[in-house]
Amino acid sequence: MAATVHGMQVTVDRDSVCMGDDCEDHARTLEVPPDTRVGALLTDLLSRPFLAHVAGEVSWLVELRFGRDEVVGAEWRRAPRVAVALLHVPYPSGAPTVVALNDFLLSETLGRTSEVHRAPVAVHFGYLSAGQQVPVPAFAERYQPTP
Repeated sequence: MAATVHGMQVTVDRDSVCMGDDCEDHARTLEVPPDTRVGALLTDLLSRPFLAHVAGEVSWLVELRFGRDEVVGAEWRRAPRVAVALLHVPYPSGAPTVVALNDFLLSETLGRTSEVHRAPVAVHFGYLSAGQQVPVPAFAERYQPTP
């Protein structure tokens, strides 16, 4: 997305996928027009080389986060967050598919979303290393108790 004079800042971050990947910060701040839909931003992010390439089948949980996690006294408080999409990346093709988990928020603009939640919007990609798709019978066989 091109930077604009009247844009808003959105932080985009992802989990690390291995110890070597922890060496650099993955957070990026983008300036986007506030009338950009959340789904359009996600589409743009998927066209960039942002997610790590992994030798295996994985998934990524895409969350919107509102505000920052913080420590208050002796208590850790997580910023409000909501899952909006699940990305499945098959191996070896690496071409992700998307499951929309919250069509309402994906259709909403970033500006309106920030306004409603009274906080800056951040996009986080959570790495799920065991994100393989399996047919229901195989899933049932794997997790049924053994007699």
